[in-house]
Amino acid sequence: MASWRSNLKVMVLVQFVMMTGFSSMAPFLPFFVAELGIARQEQVRLWAGVLASVSALFAALFSPIWGSLADRLGRRLMVVRSCLAAGSAIFLVGFAHNVYQVLILRILQGMFGGYSGAAIALVASEAPVERLGWALGLLQTGQTLGLLVGPTIGGAIADHLSYRAVFMTNGLLAFGAGLITLFSVRETSPPAGAPDRGPFWAGIRKGLARPAIGNMFLVLFLAQFAIRNVEPVLSLYIRELEPEHELLGTLTGTIFAVTGLAQVVGLLLAGRYSERLGPRTLLLICIPACALLYFPQAMVHSAWQLLVLRAALGLFLGSIVPMANAVVGQLAPPEARGSVFGLTSAALFLGGFTGPLVGGTLAAYLGLRFVFVFTACLFLVNFLWSVRALPPVARPERIEPGRSWDCEQ
Repeated sequence: MASWRSNLKVMVLVQFVMMTGFSSMAPFLPFFVAELGIARQEQVRLWAGVLASVSALFAALFSPIWGSLADRLGRRLMVVRSCLAAGSAIFLVGFAHNVYQVLILRILQGMFGGYSGAAIALVASEAPVERLGWALGLLQTGQTLGLLVGPTIGGAIADHLSYRAVFMTNGLLAFGAGLITLFSVRETSPPAGAPDRGPFWAGIRKGLARPAIGNMFLVLFLAQFAIRNVEPVLSLYIRELEPEHELLGTLTGTIFAVTGLAQVVGLLLAGRYSERLGPRTLLLICIPACALLYFPQAMVHSAWQLLVLRAALGLFLGSIVPMANAVVGQLAPPEARGSVFGLTSAALFLGGFTGPLVGGTLAAYLGLRFVFVFTACLFLVNFLWSVRALPPVARPERIEPGRSWDCEQ
């Protein structure tokens, strides 16, 4: 088996383990805040929002730094570093005595984390360009599966042990992921090394010298902003649609789970067709499809109608980020891919930070249904920008004869 395939399998496992851990603690963060002595409900909600978003903010600020170091020192080293650093910060949350200690640890987690961007850079640096869409789609599948099983595992740990045990377990999982990477991954694309790389930001400037890469920053930001915009209000919307439902929790969990499963199916299909159509074409299919499927969600009258639309949405939603990253991987200079993916990871973190804040604000002042309309409009804007920013050009030489491709190397 080719080394890049072996490394890809390990990175899929690492993504699954890390996302299982992260998603296992997210639903219980407000409960843990209350356990730390915050009594008033409005303060609990405020602190839960701050703690949930602050990590993404600092990850956005520091991702370009870690990306540049990945080009100098090696991408595998950055994956190991991020897993161990995140694991340490999260494990210590289990021993926190107040929310201020948790805040500091969440900031440190964001500053020294960034495992996903490092994993993407590692895979993109080693996979053949004609298999890049498939490889990154598989990597995203590992993430999505982790998101699906994590809350169930976290709930079981919280019910049988404690909320603190959820964070400790999460930290141990991240440590395990780091050790798996350290002993199982053999990086075949050596780092460029520091001596000849010039100033710190040279790698980023070299990547951004290609306008399409800079354009992809906005594509990824808008995509993540739109995806995360709905997340804080979706449960409230389901309750508004079915206020008298006897099993509201089960219904809500089912809608979330169906969306996630549909994303897995969509990712597998996207990976299969990415070699034939090219990631750019798939990107220009998925983005407008999401826009068209978000609009009717604002007009449903029952949760079951919403479930059907969310299932259809999942088929397209999960493929946007990996296909966009595949385009970036084609365009980025090999020696600067760590820097470039650090920058695009920052775009995702910024979208993850601002999306929930804007979605919650819009819901508070304009209503829950308006959030879905606004999200659909964001996808339409992203589609128009993508068409303009990523025109089709000649296929690269590395593509096998007889295959089509739609984006410049």
